[in-house]
Amino acid sequence: MIFKLSYITLLLICFAGALSGSEPDNHSISLPENPEHFVEENLSEQSPVVIADSLIRKGIDLRNAKKIKRSLEYLNKALDIGKEEDNARLRFLAINNIGLCYYISSEYAKALDHYLKAFQIAIRDLPAKYEQTILNNIAIVYNADGKKEKALHFFKKAYESAIDLKMFKKAAHYGINLATLYNDLGKYDTARNMLESAMKYTEPGSDNYYYARVSLAESYEFAGNLEKARKILRQMVDKDTDLSGDVSVFAHNRLAKVLHQMGHYEDAEKIALKGASIAKSINDINSQYDAYDLLSQISKKRNDYKKAFAYLQKTRELSDTLQYLKNQEKLSELQGKFELSKYEYELEAAEEKYASLQKFNTIMIISVILIAILAIYTVRVRWINMRQKNSLLQKKEDISALELEKSQAQQMALEQELKRNEERSALNEKLLREEIEMKNREISSKALINATKNDTIHQVIDQIEQLDQKEDQNIRALKRELKGTINIEKDWNDFVVHFEQIHEGFFQRLQDQHPNLNNNDLRLVAYLRINLGSKEIARLLNITPASYRKRKMRLKEKMGLERDENVEKYIYNL
Repeated sequence: MIFKLSYITLLLICFAGALSGSEPDNHSISLPENPEHFVEENLSEQSPVVIADSLIRKGIDLRNAKKIKRSLEYLNKALDIGKEEDNARLRFLAINNIGLCYYISSEYAKALDHYLKAFQIAIRDLPAKYEQTILNNIAIVYNADGKKEKALHFFKKAYESAIDLKMFKKAAHYGINLATLYNDLGKYDTARNMLESAMKYTEPGSDNYYYARVSLAESYEFAGNLEKARKILRQMVDKDTDLSGDVSVFAHNRLAKVLHQMGHYEDAEKIALKGASIAKSINDINSQYDAYDLLSQISKKRNDYKKAFAYLQKTRELSDTLQYLKNQEKLSELQGKFELSKYEYELEAAEEKYASLQKFNTIMIISVILIAILAIYTVRVRWINMRQKNSLLQKKEDISALELEKSQAQQMALEQELKRNEERSALNEKLLREEIEMKNREISSKALINATKNDTIHQVIDQIEQLDQKEDQNIRALKRELKGTINIEKDWNDFVVHFEQIHEGFFQRLQDQHPNLNNNDLRLVAYLRINLGSKEIARLLNITPASYRKRKMRLKEKMGLERDENVEKYIYNL
């Protein structure tokens, strides 16, 4: 998790476009990793165009507020106006921002589909700057979807387009992103060449300039040239006083990692402590976690186990905070996807309702016309013979047939509504399963963290006991304090409380059906229920994998299961 530049640098991808379509003066790594929305001031005095621009801006504000459904409503209205006015710019902006709504909801396929539509509009009807924006957005989608080579292809096009248009700030920005991707792909020489080219367009002292230098150091580090990486980062840390908080914490943490790899543990510890302090001042929890994790490794290398344990405790606290933030982010993503699904369903329902209403109106108009003709015809031709009466009867039968078709259409609409209700129920059930799986992962993560903590404490105690000296009172007190932190029974009780919150009544049902199971069996069943792997369960039970397999076989026998019956499936269905 320590300081991989690609994650931080790719955050810069979104910065090239602002509401006016101009480049920003400064960058901040705290901004979200979103593509450019590229909205510019409207110069037309035509009322529909002004309205559409206003709708697009409102849609962007709602999207930034995570109100995806309402954002799509405004953007689609703007798109309709763009189509009615045959305005390519409006259509491009609306489709591009609809794609961004899908992107931030992790619907990459739908986002890419909209960006490609916007790309067709840009290359056919709009100036080159629009094409550059959409090339950048397409690259971001491919990168987020893990398709690095395709992302590289489109970033190259965006970079070359920025140079052709003499938009050098964007060219520097895209060049740094290209170098980051080359580093990710292990092409370190190409990455350094790209950085040297991109730095020609950066302003010395700007964040882009410092990001390029850190990226250059990272490239040397990955290629094994630690001394070169150290020199670059040391100059930034010691001599450059105008580093922003984000750049400074990243440079310090990167330098500490390089020094750690070189074996300069004392210097690495000082730099890492300073990086942790800067990260705390700007509330960068990820960087704090990375710094303390590295400090724990350094202290362990220096055989300072007390410090190593203290730093490990700090990383555990930060890990809990990060896990909570990730869970909140995941929940927000699920809510966004649900809103998108709901909006698409409502849009489809509205279209069906409109089509149904048109059909109904057509039938009513035809019926009224037929009735009017029939009334006039009846008044004028009452004296016509039986043949004409038969003809009139036939027309009545036709009307009855139309009414029958209408009834059948209503029946079909009702069946479709029932089907959609079933699909919604399935979606709700899927969301519930995903929530349970997420909570299972959370409690299994906590259990494994506790096991790791206990293992580390045991290792520290063993190291203390192996010291070639007499145990004085302070060492014995330290051992008692460390042993006191190990409370396996409390860890298990906490696990049971969280487990029962997720799987209410599970243990009671299990003991009702299998009263012969002991406490060790119950622990094994619980770990199997939350889908832990064999190695993880063996670690939590403090046994070997072979012993775990034997215990699992005995559990199967106690439950009275057949030899070929799957015990995990049986436990999951309890």
